Amino acid sequence: MSEELKNTALKYSEAGLSVIPLRPKEKIPVVSEWQRYGAICSTKHEVENWWDVDFNRNIGIACGPANGRFLFVVDQDIAKDGSGRRGNIEGLPPTLSQTTGSGGRQLFYWAPAGYIVRNSKPRDLVDIRGLGGQVVVAPSIHPNGNRYVWDMGGFNLEEIQEFPLTELEAFLGKSNDEKLSVNDVLVGLPIGQGLRHMGIAQVSGLLLSKAKTHEEMELFRLAVYEWDRVNNKSPEPVHLRRKEIDAVYNGLMLKELGKRTNEVEITGKVRPQFTTLADLLKEPEEEVSWVVDNLLPSGGFSIIVAKPKVGKSTIARQLALSVARGESFLGYKTTKGSILYVALEEKRGEVQNHFRLLGATGEENLNVYIGSVPDEAYIWLEREVEAKKPILVIIDTLFRFAQVKDVNDYARITAALTPLLDLTRKYSTHLMCVHHARKMSGDGADITLGSTAIFGTVDTAMIITKTREDGRRMIETQQRYGTNIEPTILVFDSYSKSLKLGGTKEEEDMGAMEDKIIKFLKSTNEPIVEKIIQEEVDGKNAIKVRSLRDLVSKGVVIRTGVGGKNDPYKYSCSPVLNPEVGTREQEEKW
Repeated sequence: MSEELKNTALKYSEAGLSVIPLRPKEKIPVVSEWQRYGAICSTKHEVENWWDVDFNRNIGIACGPANGRFLFVVDQDIAKDGSGRRGNIEGLPPTLSQTTGSGGRQLFYWAPAGYIVRNSKPRDLVDIRGLGGQVVVAPSIHPNGNRYVWDMGGFNLEEIQEFPLTELEAFLGKSNDEKLSVNDVLVGLPIGQGLRHMGIAQVSGLLLSKAKTHEEMELFRLAVYEWDRVNNKSPEPVHLRRKEIDAVYNGLMLKELGKRTNEVEITGKVRPQFTTLADLLKEPEEEVSWVVDNLLPSGGFSIIVAKPKVGKSTIARQLALSVARGESFLGYKTTKGSILYVALEEKRGEVQNHFRLLGATGEENLNVYIGSVPDEAYIWLEREVEAKKPILVIIDTLFRFAQVKDVNDYARITAALTPLLDLTRKYSTHLMCVHHARKMSGDGADITLGSTAIFGTVDTAMIITKTREDGRRMIETQQRYGTNIEPTILVFDSYSKSLKLGGTKEEEDMGAMEDKIIKFLKSTNEPIVEKIIQEEVDGKNAIKVRSLRDLVSKGVVIRTGVGGKNDPYKYSCSPVLNPEVGTREQEEKW
């Protein structure tokens, strides 16, 4: 039975219906804000993902224009008093129908062109499922255990008939003020250079004038998105086109609301209010929860910045696997959860092999997408986040996903990042984006490629570089929350292709310098003045000075002389063991 539900849901999706998942043996949608699927049709990919999570989910169809045409359903109920009395649906036009689990019937209709059919109750025991509504379809299971069954030989989309306008208005008891001539606008509106903005305004104004609630206004916004997608083949990224639509739509919506006397009644919301400073100061301090302790906050946004072949993708995959397992990452505690990893610049085999070397078993709750940027990438990502509820999303790389042409354009970068920020706040997931560094040299945040809007937006910037002296990888962070990681050497395990924190760069540099100094002193037969050490040992003099003083304090190097002109300090290796150094054998290794 479970396979049948998934396969049938896919069949409806392939037929062009906007399928949504419902709880098993219930009528309640699984996805939040499911009404959007009344305006924008769910995809086959979404349907597969929804039923892969639970094969037992019931099947719902979101009513509205997303189904190719405006789909609505007449639902006949049965009285619950035991009388067997049914709603009167006699005389309605013949069309595709099904018998519900309770024994009633549901009739599926196309609305007349451009006509809005809302949820309503035109007769006793007869409901209409229209705009903002959904209906359970066969072979779903009713809460009473009975199945929904298609009448007259099964499902056939071609059997759905249009409900004639005159008869529909008589049935609903309404005049044609419900008529929405969107189709007339679409057919008559020329689409071309300089006309798109006019079209957005016309369609938006028409839809808003017919919306009766704030929820319908937001649903109609999605209809404008869909109209733009179908009719305007713009090279602009989808999120930028929608930003333009929102600007027009929001302005018209405010004007429409201004015409209505009771805004709270229309919107179902009160106006945003200011908070006094006194009340603000009384509010409890906001607590930060972490995906990676003291490094990546829940609902935050971060970037990994590095030049090519330095290890940014390596550390991103290591992070993904660590969080999926709930294991420490670079020594930091993680919160275990679901992960989405989006790889847009790498070969499938490389990603597969690296996860295998890192010890992945496939049992981790980690979902991977490898390929080109999906169409309408922002919408695709939000739907995946909504369906899978990840604690962490990693995008590799940011600009490949955002498809921004001018990386230095502050306004365009801001527009590209805004929907990503909205996503993190809405779903409380942390979003990390892998990002390229500038070709020119720089330090810290200065190496970030593109506009300063990027660095100014993120909560955590994880910066990976190579040291100029010997090419060692080094990491540092600059954070809005938590404590920065100071420049620290990354130790690379060539077997597992993993990274771990070493000492700070200063500690590592001093350790390497101390090795050089001891090796040089052992090659001499007599104490040496500091000037000769500085001349003969490679490296920065400042590090030599600190390293030499450190070796003296440890007792590894002996200093003689008083430090004057006639008796300068001289240095030689200690002939005796210092407890802080270890065994004499260890000392010989210096």
